[in-house]
Amino acid sequence: MLKRIIAGAFAALIVVGCGGGSNTSGDASIYAINANPDIGSITITANGTVVLNTAAYNTTSSSAVTVSSGTGASVFLTNGSNTQLASGTFTFTGGDYYALYAIGNGTSQYIINAPIDVSPPTSITVATPGRLIFTNASVTTVAVDVYVAPSSTVVLTGLQPVIFSLTPFNSGFPAEVNVAPNTYNIFFCASGTQTILATTSATVTSNTIQLLGVTDIAPASTTTSPTQAAITPISINPVTGALPPSSTAKTQVIVGHNAHALDLRGLK
Repeated sequence: MLKRIIAGAFAALIVVGCGGGSNTSGDASIYAINANPDIGSITITANGTVVLNTAAYNTTSSSAVTVSSGTGASVFLTNGSNTQLASGTFTFTGGDYYALYAIGNGTSQYIINAPIDVSPPTSITVATPGRLIFTNASVTTVAVDVYVAPSSTVVLTGLQPVIFSLTPFNSGFPAEVNVAPNTYNIFFCASGTQTILATTSATVTSNTIQLLGVTDIAPASTTTSPTQAAITPISINPVTGALPPSSTAKTQVIVGHNAHALDLRGLK
């Protein structure tokens, strides 16, 4: 199930369940992210439409790209030399939103298709919240804790994570936090510790969504002490009438042509 967490500005968080389902019929909308630090610029094509074009590491879509919906939609990942690194098929449901992540390292590449919740943010404690959505796109860090703190925060002593033990793609879904409008510092820490792996910031305004995450930093395939980097945030406008992804719309994985075994916590 999708983890939805409702939060006040810095208050205790309440984890609630989700239902959800498909949205209106039509095309799907896709964001894309190059979260692989070792393969240079990439292009991702989904169902005949380029959704990320010659994008460098940690480059994200500036806006959603409309893609024809359907089952068995072909998806291709190519590098700057036009060498195909991964290919396969995903299912894109009409009216739904997805984020395609290129992850891995120099020897093993993967494409992840994660359903994104674009329904308007709601909260029982905040009148006009915004939403932060988090993903763990690292192939070297098993799990991270996520702290959302006031913008003046530099030390985490005395604070608690808003998300505990976020595994790669959260075993199927991104994780969400609905928060009061404010500017926050975001800390990704090794799970169970306050060892900071990566940081970013987010300015949350009413009825907005930001897609954030953590990935590996080059050279991910050779480093002995994995170092992480925050993924460039993506701003998303909520869609009136949209529903959260259903429990059956789980993250999908395409394994690259030369990929080695990779523990994605049951996604494959």
